[in-house]
Amino acid sequence: MVFGKESQVGRIKVMVVGLPGRAISMVAEEVSRQDDMELLGFTLGNKPERFRANGSEIVQIESRLRKQKLAEFCPDVAVDFTPRAEIMRFRDNVALYCERGIRLVAGEDRSLILRKAKVPVAIVPNVRPGSCHLIIPLVMRAIRTLSKSRGEKRVFHFTEAVAI
Repeated sequence: MVFGKESQVGRIKVMVVGLPGRAISMVAEEVSRQDDMELLGFTLGNKPERFRANGSEIVQIESRLRKQKLAEFCPDVAVDFTPRAEIMRFRDNVALYCERGIRLVAGEDRSLILRKAKVPVAIVPNVRPGSCHLIIPLVMRAIRTLSKSRGEKRVFHFTEAVAI
């Protein structure tokens, strides 16, 4: 896990957003196990909090520090599973990702917002409770696909049939 600039060359720096949700927590744990990815030690939120993923601490930074931390740690990809009830926060997050050139994996197809995104976006539908483990391989593939895109605006849909 990386919380500073000691990132290893060639690894995809991933920030997860939406903690402590079950699906995003599982994503964070899987990212931390990948040889080609680094789980950043911070996430976006409304207030300072701390979470754990596979033994690593993730600090949720308060809103006023978001731009500063994104500039400092430069995530390659954000996996944002902000709950639907917090659509305004998701909209603000997307604006920040666009401003900083951060590619986005979203847990839902919020078409209006995502069509306006100026960065590559991958949609991985967040499945019903109890089936979160089914999306993990899709999210890992989405992260890798986005990391190879060279900034062109494009929306990828990762909606392979999964048994529920």
